[in-house]
Amino acid sequence: MSSPATLTLTYQLVPPAPTGGPAPTSGTDRAPSWTVSDTDPTLTECSRSQGRQNEPAVAVDPRDTRVLIGSSNDYCGVYNNGMDANGAPIPSGPVWLGYYRSENSGGSFVSSLVPGYPGDTSPYAALAQVRTAGSGDPVIAWDKHGRVFMGAE
Repeated sequence: MSSPATLTLTYQLVPPAPTGGPAPTSGTDRAPSWTVSDTDPTLTECSRSQGRQNEPAVAVDPRDTRVLIGSSNDYCGVYNNGMDANGAPIPSGPVWLGYYRSENSGGSFVSSLVPGYPGDTSPYAALAQVRTAGSGDPVIAWDKHGRVFMGAE
């Protein structure tokens, strides 16, 4: 009996924070955040459709316990191919990893997708070094330098 093949992707999302003291809350040492000015059709669809999410993972920054990173299988980009003749969304996009960040112990979150999804136009797309068209089953780990790594099967 053969076992299924496993594909592991690793994403480094957060640049290392300076040593000594809490992680910064502003400037270039923050995780990427997406705004309307740097969105693309997939993120626009995610904002509109708010597709289903499942299989969540959460990890706390060991250097600043106010910072939480979450992820899940996020289906928001699945319908990023327009509408059919009846006005229903056309399912065609991939399942991708959601990216959810809180800097206030979970009081509120900023959400997006992990960089590197098909059609990603963010400046972080090339840094993701992704070699797949879809991802799921997220895992999250922090290193001692304040960097978060996200993986998918």
